[in-house]
Amino acid sequence: MIPLGASHPLELAKTKMPSICCDSLVLGGGLAGAAAASALAKRGADVLLCEACPELAHKASGNAYGLIMPYITDRPSNFERAYSAGFTFTRELLTGDLAKSSLFHPSGGIQLPSTQRLERLVATQNPLLSPCTVHRVSAEEASQLSGIEVSSKAFYASEAGFVSPRDLVHAMVKHSVKVKTSSRAVSLQRTAGLWRTEISTGEVVESQSVVLCAAHESTSLDCAQLLPVEAVRGQTLLLSPTAHSQQLKTLLCFDGYITPESSGLHLAGALYRHQDHRTEALSEDSTEILERLRRWTPSLFPAGTAPQAARACFRTSTFDRLPYVGALPDFSSMRSEAQSYQSGTDLLARVQMRPLPGMYVSLGHGSRGLNSCPMSGEIVARLISNEPLGALSDVAQILSPERLALRILSAAVA
Repeated sequence: MIPLGASHPLELAKTKMPSICCDSLVLGGGLAGAAAASALAKRGADVLLCEACPELAHKASGNAYGLIMPYITDRPSNFERAYSAGFTFTRELLTGDLAKSSLFHPSGGIQLPSTQRLERLVATQNPLLSPCTVHRVSAEEASQLSGIEVSSKAFYASEAGFVSPRDLVHAMVKHSVKVKTSSRAVSLQRTAGLWRTEISTGEVVESQSVVLCAAHESTSLDCAQLLPVEAVRGQTLLLSPTAHSQQLKTLLCFDGYITPESSGLHLAGALYRHQDHRTEALSEDSTEILERLRRWTPSLFPAGTAPQAARACFRTSTFDRLPYVGALPDFSSMRSEAQSYQSGTDLLARVQMRPLPGMYVSLGHGSRGLNSCPMSGEIVARLISNEPLGALSDVAQILSPERLALRILSAAVA
């Protein structure tokens, strides 16, 4: 038996009887959880999705819209490989299986050179690495494509677009997924080859596998407490259209972004604050988002524009800005073993990699969750179902929590 998170796990085992049984329990009702639950349900699994909030997609997945935009680069890296594969997977999902839902707004996107990296890229002729057609365009071409005046060279991503994350979550769990809201995991323990998860309703869920998808809140559970994550505060705005902004036809990305008008509103964002735990939307952040927008497109919204609404939420970031996806190693017992050694140089050779049987994660998706969550849910479902990873094999290795092993073990002997 492996006690995880319960104050008195032995007493829990004696006094709590399983009231719910399922094949897989998914904890977290945002994009990551919905994607994992949907992928498992498609394989015939009996899936229960538990969300701590009163409704699905209540937190980071609750913004009015989210961008589906490729990562633009000319240099191969794990970051590029992961998010290129994720962009392709998400777009194929929205234009394939979920096409009838009409969730996807295929607007295309203009990326302005708002960083030194992008300035270098737009000025060179090096071939771009991208899963879709991305072109360097002149200011005149960018203006024609976007419908508004653009004063600099830029990139045009023809297959970019935007979607309501909340609508996507509901579409993914619409069929064959059981959902319990206002249900937070209180404790987990493994006994007799099954996971027993006590949830805040007082019920106990017994399942063969558990998938942790509750972002940074997942680390409140003992089994995930060693995963290095950071909750990063973000803010977005809803803006009423102006005569000029109504002409915007594409996503416009800079050191922020704005969507074309949809349902009578634009979404503008996003401002990210590290080590800021305030939950309310802040007027100074709204002002900064609008100032960034006006630096690139001065006439889109006049000075003094006030947002219709502002929203703050927390995205979960990781040490390398890549999500943790896959089987979760038993880092606690591995760390305890590592503490018996004095050197960290060859810890991976000394300490055997041990998975927590039946425990999986999909978290740390940061600001690119629409690119990474659907693909990550598919990876987890294939692992649980013992299916070949196929074309996702390389990405699964890049995102595996096993990449944290040396980092965690070295800290144990430091």
